[in-house]
Amino acid sequence: MDYGRVMQLLAGFGKRGVTYAIFRGGGLNHGVARFSEDIVVSVAPEWANITALKAALSDAYDDPAIAEITADDLLGDCPAVQYVPPDGEFHIDIVTRLG
Repeated sequence: MDYGRVMQLLAGFGKRGVTYAIFRGGGLNHGVARFSEDIVVSVAPEWANITALKAALSDAYDDPAIAEITADDLLGDCPAVQYVPPDGEFHIDIVTRLG
């Protein structure tokens, strides 16, 4: 995973005013660092926030698949989606709530 690219994406979240928290992107397994090829981003479950998230993703990636991420999904019965950027280098799990 290109952490520079991830940091660039997160800077875009800040620029667009996305309210979010990262709760996975690497881990520790019995004292040995383990870095995964994904990040999990919890975003505030608000329509405007999800719109800002999509704008930040669109700033980072020229990918029509971003339009498939909908506030209706994330605020409805399915509070999670997975986005894989076109380069396929890593994926982003986007959640609005657990459970």
